[in-house]
Amino acid sequence: MLKFILRRCLEAIPTLFILITISFFMMRLAPGSPFTGERALPPEVLANIEAKYHLNDPIMTQYFSYLKQLAHGDFGPSFKYKDYTVNDLVAASFPVSAKWLPPASPFRPFRRNLALPLFCWRSLLVSVLE
Repeated sequence: MLKFILRRCLEAIPTLFILITISFFMMRLAPGSPFTGERALPPEVLANIEAKYHLNDPIMTQYFSYLKQLAHGDFGPSFKYKDYTVNDLVAASFPVSAKWLPPASPFRPFRRNLALPLFCWRSLLVSVLE
């Protein structure tokens, strides 16, 4: 069982790396900047913010800086909640998620046993409709 869990954890590493890479470059391909949104900022303030978050650096420098921050557990600022970092938001919501983990754990085998017939039924229905 330990070998299985270890293998799954090792398989998750490349998957997370690919997901992080795709999301980083998709965000950089979007037009504009996270700071040029609803309210207009003075140009000097915008320049300071872009310098602080290395948005003026080459894209690969930004990417490796982003990977370094993630490796150190720094998920950066929240662009939706201006006064918070992503770490603050995750830390605030973690106790709520952790509270529901023990009550939900005994039902894990039942979820699997219920999901299999549902997916088989849906697969059968889709194959009939095709």
